Amino acid sequence: MALRLQTTLNQSKETSSEIRLWYAVLAQAITDASYLGIRKSYVDCKKQAIEWLQNGSTDFKMVCTYANLESDYVKRKFDIAFTTN
Repeated sequence: MALRLQTTLNQSKETSSEIRLWYAVLAQAITDASYLGIRKSYVDCKKQAIEWLQNGSTDFKMVCTYANLESDYVKRKFDIAFTTN
């Protein structure tokens, strides 16, 4: 499962450092969820990232809000990418 994703934020003058930070948190979770190797510690991180991205927890929703993204949109896009790869 190799997810293709945009890991860089289209930056404008209005994009704050805080928004870029939280966007990077989401990008890292998606990167972790995309891991294809067999190293146990990374596989454990992969499982945690997939669960976090799919379960729509309060902290996931907060991170999306801080990244200036709709959590339902992020979850839906991840679910589509995850099920098609």
